[in-house]
Amino acid sequence: ALVLEALDVYRACGIKPARPYVPFLPFVLALPDWAYNPVASALFPLDPRCKSSMLQDCETGRTTEIDALCGEIVRLARRNANRARDEDAGA
Repeated sequence: ALVLEALDVYRACGIKPARPYVPFLPFVLALPDWAYNPVASALFPLDPRCKSSMLQDCETGRTTEIDALCGEIVRLARRNANRARDEDAGA
């Protein structure tokens, strides 16, 4: 839902994603695991030992960047007279 919301806000604000595959992410994310895993591995090859910065923050008790990530979508929507679907998750 968050990816769809972000894409809706970007489109309304005239922002074009830098990566050509971004508009297809909702489709990819909705795939069943058996189909998602090979597609995601091809699109986003990761070192199996890597951890997201948010997971690292949670593990070490630091504040996460959730407001910077999700809050910016809400702020963009507000500035452009759009209403983010899941508005005000702390933004």
